[in-house]
Amino acid sequence: MTQPLKVLVFGRSGQLARALAALRPRPEVAFSFVGRDRFDLSTGDAGEPIRDLRPDAVINASGYTAVDGAERDRTEAERLNETAPRLMAEACIDLGIPLVHVSTDYVFDGGKYAPYTEDDPATPLNHYGATKRAGEVAVLDSDARAAVVRTSWVFSATAQNFLGMLLRQLDGPDEAKMVADQHARPTYAPDLAEGVLALALKLIEGEARATGLFHLTGADDATRVLMAQRVFDWARSRGRKAPAIVPVATSAFPAAAVRPLDTRLSCQRIEAIGMTPRPWRERLDLCLRTLPA
Repeated sequence: MTQPLKVLVFGRSGQLARALAALRPRPEVAFSFVGRDRFDLSTGDAGEPIRDLRPDAVINASGYTAVDGAERDRTEAERLNETAPRLMAEACIDLGIPLVHVSTDYVFDGGKYAPYTEDDPATPLNHYGATKRAGEVAVLDSDARAAVVRTSWVFSATAQNFLGMLLRQLDGPDEAKMVADQHARPTYAPDLAEGVLALALKLIEGEARATGLFHLTGADDATRVLMAQRVFDWARSRGRKAPAIVPVATSAFPAAAVRPLDTRLSCQRIEAIGMTPRPWRERLDLCLRTLPA
């Protein structure tokens, strides 16, 4: 009997790691998840678990994701978003195994006002975006057989995210302020997990087109208001009270980190290797159907 491929995943509690763990059983893949309870990436050598387990591939689904927190905890953000991926890449080079590293739309400043391609220059507006870009460069400039995947507005029913915030508004206030001037392409966490794993398997197989930088998001554009309206309409159809939406500008919510306003990502490069983005409305409806009655 053929032994399953060992895939080491950094991250355990985040949306992507949970979605990977929840994928339909695949006899050809055996995941090992490394969370902070098992190994602290902020203090240890991220290459150590890789050398200990000697997997067939590594997926880095971890990182410092608190956008405003990164402005204060700069060293911590740098360790998790830049140093850890660099050390992972070095270990993967030593063992001759592939690495898939997950990044963010926040490497862009939002000033293009059109979907960004992988060839557009990265000019982050905040420290979170700067550290994520540094992590990308560390992986891409190494000799690792690697793919870097940028995504945006990841949602699921299992984590603290924008969808969770909307659900907490139900049966509460009469009105809710929602940012209306930010644009991106929402991504359903299970779809991201499928895509990231597919890239890892292609890299294991030695497919050259699976290396480099890719964008992987939902298929169409959104604003926070559009997402909120869809969720609130769903809630009302189930007899729940949902607030009226009051559209506001990003500036109505002062924050430590500047947010880019238009970070739509073009996914043509990943489509060219057989991965088709899915409409976010369809995927949001699917996600809502997984919630308890």
